[in-house]
Amino acid sequence: MSKNALISLCLSDRSDGKTFDCKARALEDYEKNKDITVYVRRWKTELGCEVYNNFFNECWENNKEYERFSHWEYKYSKNKIQVRKDKKDEWDTILYFIPLSVASRWKSKIQNPKRIKIIDFDEYVPMDNRYLPDEVSLLLDLWKTIDRDRDEVQIVICGNRIVPFCPMLDYFSIDLKIGSKDMIRLYKDDTLAVQIY
Repeated sequence: MSKNALISLCLSDRSDGKTFDCKARALEDYEKNKDITVYVRRWKTELGCEVYNNFFNECWENNKEYERFSHWEYKYSKNKIQVRKDKKDEWDTILYFIPLSVASRWKSKIQNPKRIKIIDFDEYVPMDNRYLPDEVSLLLDLWKTIDRDRDEVQIVICGNRIVPFCPMLDYFSIDLKIGSKDMIRLYKDDTLAVQIY
């Protein structure tokens, strides 16, 4: 994300804090600008109650820096998380959960798209190598639906395996050099940033 590319692809081993960073950034972006984050997984089955119930709790349970967010009130559902900082405040959306496999159905459900600045696609590299047909086109279509020609929304893609082949790299015809010493590499006129750590 530090390179301000449209798409940031972050590949690293498991438990390197990629999902934690998505959650913490969503909280901080809401606190600072009332931004709404879109959290994407590939399949509907990946967004069950074990994901959305207490979605943000690990932030303050694992890092005292985020304890201030534990005092907010959260309302979790399978489609979104709403928040209010105080009981007298109205509920406000902080995050949408969208399965990419059915993202086309979301066009009319997204409220306040101008408040969305980040689409986080988590668990991008599947352990079973099952990708969606035309996956990158689906993701770009979701981005277009949200961004609406504002050129403000970034896509952050997090994957748990460092692999030189995936639909994103194939789509942009990128031959990823795993042994390169550059931690962040830019491709296609700075449209795609790939970070490996």
